Amino acid sequence: MVGLARPGLVGAASVQLEAATTTVIQAAVPPSQAAGVLGLADSLMVGAGVVGALVAPLMTQPAGTRAVLVLAGLAAAAVAPAFSRRRLVQDNGSGLT
Repeated sequence: MVGLARPGLVGAASVQLEAATTTVIQAAVPPSQAAGVLGLADSLMVGAGVVGALVAPLMTQPAGTRAVLVLAGLAAAAVAPAFSRRRLVQDNGSGLT
């Protein structure tokens, strides 16, 4: 039963990410462009999962799992400010807070 906790947590995080992405896109993009942007966002998320599944084993063998996870977390933290909600509000003026 404990072995199911991690995949369940990953699934819940994936659903949360998808919901947050959709919400931000709907608020920040004009309705005439929303379908294309949502399609692109979904394609990028699926593509990132495929690339991650292919690259992760190659990276963990020489560096170790912990080092790869720390590196991925640092990379995500480094690029997060570029995609913050506040920046979307300032750029678009949509009123999303």
